[in-house]
Amino acid sequence: MTLLSRLQSATGPSRELDAEIALASGWTKQRDRFVGEHWQSPEGRNQIGPPFYTESIDAALTLMPEDVFWNVGFYGKGFRAEIWTSEVYAGESKATPAIALLIAIHRIPTHPKIYR
Repeated sequence: MTLLSRLQSATGPSRELDAEIALASGWTKQRDRFVGEHWQSPEGRNQIGPPFYTESIDAALTLMPEDVFWNVGFYGKGFRAEIWTSEVYAGESKATPAIALLIAIHRIPTHPKIYR
């Protein structure tokens, strides 16, 4: 099952998905004798676990390209995230706003910061 299909079938936040997204985004799991197991961002920042991508809009936005417009709102049965660039529109409805945003981000094919 691909990361996109797992996001599409998610019904709520998942630390397993957070870890998968972090690894796909350039984070690495580290282990040393002083801190023990921790995660390191592509910029070299360390923290105990991966970011809460599937729970937090703020965490999901760290994967967002800088040159886009975005919107997340509640539409009927779920949340809808929309992203616009000069060339691409991506939208997705989902049970949580962060997951809807992650799926929409994943659908922008032209930006190098997007996880794969």
